[in-house]
Amino acid sequence: MDKNSDHNRLTVRTTRLGIVVILFGAVWYIFKGSLNIWYRTFSENLAIRFFLDIGSILSVSWLACAILIMLSILQYVFFELQTFKYFEIVTEEQQVLKKAEVSFIRIFKSIKRCFQVMIASLVISCIIEASKKPLSESIYIYLFLLLFLIFWLLVFIKEKVLPLRNQKLTKFKKIALFFELIMSSIINPFWGVIKTFGILIFLGILVSIISLDKKGYLEIELKETTNIPLKFNMQNNTDPNIYININNDTFPNENISKQIKTNELDKSSMEIMEVDNTKIFDKKNKQIKEGSWEHVEIFSLKESNYYYKYTTELKKYMVEGRNVVKIIVLPSGTSGKQRIVVTTTINKQGDIIRIAKKRFKIKL
Repeated sequence: MDKNSDHNRLTVRTTRLGIVVILFGAVWYIFKGSLNIWYRTFSENLAIRFFLDIGSILSVSWLACAILIMLSILQYVFFELQTFKYFEIVTEEQQVLKKAEVSFIRIFKSIKRCFQVMIASLVISCIIEASKKPLSESIYIYLFLLLFLIFWLLVFIKEKVLPLRNQKLTKFKKIALFFELIMSSIINPFWGVIKTFGILIFLGILVSIISLDKKGYLEIELKETTNIPLKFNMQNNTDPNIYININNDTFPNENISKQIKTNELDKSSMEIMEVDNTKIFDKKNKQIKEGSWEHVEIFSLKESNYYYKYTTELKKYMVEGRNVVKIIVLPSGTSGKQRIVVTTTINKQGDIIRIAKKRFKIKL
């Protein structure tokens, strides 16, 4: 190989590497946006009626495609950079050049497959959206999808299946070749996409589970008045368990324990959801039908909140002198791991009440 050909090859490969690096920058931008959309989709909303909603399918598809294209680009860059090394053995150089060429072609194969995946995800989204509506309203969508499927099958049969008829094979071998054809034409090329899609769905479910236990707050307040009122204010997603223990110096062996039951808590909530109101509203009685949760499509994890409030008086538990009040809160009940213990001292001298710390505010 002469110097001119070496120079031309180096120029071509350097130019191609630069173009691919620019492409990587564009895909990286898409990846960051897709990752943000994917995370928000699974952390802020929960699909109820369907396992996946349109937003979940599209966000997973975009992110999976961005990841696969990025991996193919990184693989190419790795092999291409190796071609700039000096090789004493020609066969080693040829092997490295071949790997770089194969990985370069794989980039465009990945882009092609991802384009097909996006079309498939749009088709699936249309099917899900059509299934939410009456047949009379969605019949045109079903007809279009049916025609699209028939067209795809005809192209597949013409290009892949019909050539098998010209081969002199037994029926068993033709059937075996047909299934092998399906694997090589449909399953194998998209196996990487399928695995990435499954991993992202699994991780998305974990994000949704973690988001169910989102952060709230707990406020505990006592007042230095005769009745010694104790107030709880709490924002949480699950019913908490609350216990109060009181010890005093006058009767050290007589401990007072009190459990605040769930039905003693004043509960309020705000639930945001997407629902087909035509199915849950009774026009005759002008009210929401029973079992309306069956028609909920998407539940907002971000906007929905639950609040708990409780008020009691500690006067009847107080004795003269020093009283130690311990409040134990299990935000997720006995099944959770978090445990909050708040301790304060109440000194009672006749009608004079002194509390060491009157207000606590804790982020859950």
